[in-house]
Amino acid sequence: MGTWTAQILVGNEHPYHGGIVAQHQLFLSENSKPAWICYPMELAGEGTRKKICWIPSSVENILKDGLLMIELHCGGSKKIARKAREFSKKIMDKEVYLHKILTSEQVAELHQMVKDQGGGPKLVISVFEESTLAGQLGELKEYNFHLEVCRTTFIRGYSPFNQESYGGGDLDEDSPVTKGAMYYEATNSQEPT
Repeated sequence: MGTWTAQILVGNEHPYHGGIVAQHQLFLSENSKPAWICYPMELAGEGTRKKICWIPSSVENILKDGLLMIELHCGGSKKIARKAREFSKKIMDKEVYLHKILTSEQVAELHQMVKDQGGGPKLVISVFEESTLAGQLGELKEYNFHLEVCRTTFIRGYSPFNQESYGGGDLDEDSPVTKGAMYYEATNSQEPT
């Protein structure tokens, strides 16, 4: 079994306090083969019955396929869902191998529809160390989702192969995440006129 290398929370922005009110979460599993696992945000135990698993159409499409999964299974566009079902009724199954049920042209058309979709839910994307997703994050500029991207700024671990600890990064106040938060507070705390 693979390990989780990324997580996407899907939901709505709070109108005053930032963050996210999440309704779904996706996990990217890698190593043996990549897979997106989608769960509704429910009490423990109930979500496993509603789990949906997608094997991406290709390694290059991992992010795009995850965004398509969000549109189809997390309350997204009915237009995109209709088109996907026209291509294959199996697209809404609990376990889907995209490369087996859709042609590369159909996948590309659905990806383009997701890109063209305006607005949408808020996404909080957490990308862990050595995730394939890290090299695909630039593609997010082409989409209209409201989003936050969280990347590793500090890591500490232990390697059983060479029996040594490893790590690095920065947890100080001057880290890019804190600077972003300080910028947000400065630009949003202006006195009313």
